[in-house]
Amino acid sequence: EETANANQLAREVLELKREKEETSKNRLKKLHGTVTTLIRNAASNDDERPAPNVPESCQRFYKCESAGMADQELTYQFQERKLGDVSFAHGTVQQIWNGSYLYASHGSPSNFSAFCFTQRAPLQQNQEARGVTLHLISSQGHSQTIEEIVKATKQTVTVPTKYHELGSQIAYFKGGTEIFFGEKCVLADGLGHFINDLEENRQIFMDAAALDEFF
Repeated sequence: EETANANQLAREVLELKREKEETSKNRLKKLHGTVTTLIRNAASNDDERPAPNVPESCQRFYKCESAGMADQELTYQFQERKLGDVSFAHGTVQQIWNGSYLYASHGSPSNFSAFCFTQRAPLQQNQEARGVTLHLISSQGHSQTIEEIVKATKQTVTVPTKYHELGSQIAYFKGGTEIFFGEKCVLADGLGHFINDLEENRQIFMDAAALDEFF
C-alpha cells in the first residue's frame, strides 16, 4: 500500500511539473482571461457560441518565447498559406503577442485590421525581411537604445488606393484571421465571400475607381 501511495504521489508531482512547463511555454495562459475569451468568440463558426478551443495556429504564435520569435512564426504561417509576400510592422506583432487586438483610440484602426497587412515591396521579400527578423530575435534580452525601442514598437497603417491593393490587403487580412481565429470562423468566411465578390465584379470596381477619385 505504501508503494502504491508513493507511486501515486510521484505521478501527481510529474503531472504538476508537466502542467507548469506547459503554462510557461504558452503565453496565452499568462495573459488576461479576456484575451482568450476574445479569441474564442472570434473563432466561432456560427456567430452564437464561442469556439471550444483556441485554434492550433494561434497557439503556435503564443507559444513563442519572444515577440521576435512570434514575428518569425507569423511570417512562416503566412508562407504556409501562399501569402509570403505580406508585410507587417513588428509593432503589430508585439501588440498582438501582448493580447492587444483592439486599439483604445477612437478613429484609429485596431491593432489587428486589414490596414496592418500589405504587400511587401519586391526587393524586401527575402533578404531584408529575414535580416529584420533575425535582428529582432537576437536583440531580445539585450540592452537597446530608446530610438531602437521606439522604432520596434511603431506600427504602419496602409490604406489601399487601387483595386489590386484592396484585393491584396483583404486577402492578407483573411490569412491573418485564419491564423488567429481559425479557417472556419465567421470573419474568415465573410472575407472569403468579399474576395469572391471583388473578383467577380473587378471591371465594375476598376471603372468606378477610374471615374471617381473619391470612390
